[in-house]
Amino acid sequence: MECDIQVKLAKHIKGYEAVALNAARLAQVAKIMNIPVIATEQKNFGAIDPLITAHHHEGVKHFVKSTFSMLDGNVLPYFESLKRNQVVLYGAETHVCVKQTALDLLERNYDVHLVVDAVSSMNYHDRNIGLESMRDAGVTITSF
Repeated sequence: MECDIQVKLAKHIKGYEAVALNAARLAQVAKIMNIPVIATEQKNFGAIDPLITAHHHEGVKHFVKSTFSMLDGNVLPYFESLKRNQVVLYGAETHVCVKQTALDLLERNYDVHLVVDAVSSMNYHDRNIGLESMRDAGVTITSF
């Protein structure tokens, strides 16, 4: 699940270039392995970074959302139709949208794997607090 890696956020997110590059690498892996991807855009923040979308494949489903969690009313039915029990999660902002998505997934008994190399926030303190909170809740923190 690719959460809100949008061009309009680029100048605000710490380490954005690394996040976008690693998200693009994850998109490449998903394409090679034919893994479905859900990619969201937070309403009013524009398109997903083209560095990432250049690697999207026919198994990528885009959604525009206006909630913090990716599991809004449009995404949830599609996500559940995939019949998966593990989720790889990455994006922005770590302590808000990514965290809320992770907590919603855990609540629904999914195994959540957060790719630490592909998440960030507007400042590192918020990012780190978000990472700690998700780890404490049961998210598996991993690197790419």
